[in-house]
Amino acid sequence: MALLAPSALAPAEDGSVVTLQALATACKIAPATAAALWLHLDLEGDDFVSVEAASEIPLAARDTALDAFALTQELSVGAVGKIGLLFKKVYHATAPARDEGQQEWVEPPPQVPAVPAAPPQEMMP
Repeated sequence: MALLAPSALAPAEDGSVVTLQALATACKIAPATAAALWLHLDLEGDDFVSVEAASEIPLAARDTALDAFALTQELSVGAVGKIGLLFKKVYHATAPARDEGQQEWVEPPPQVPAVPAAPPQEMMP
């Protein structure tokens, strides 16, 4: 995973910068939940570096951390969905620095445990 160059996402023409807090507000995540989430993920909510860092969290680590967060905070499934939407928006916010060919959100394939191969059957003569 490559970190994004700081110049890849310059402030918008109005001077605004994408932050986790702005994305959380857009996703209608409760402010207390968002603050607890930043603390849980060891991120700041008010800078773009944290958006970049959030986009670089490996999916397995992110899912484990978010599952633990949802349990400890006793979040509703709707709140969990809003957090999922937040990470989708994080992906889109960092997309301009990615390969131009991969601008669409791609849901990762589900983690399916490997099924052991069936033992070979002996052939009849």
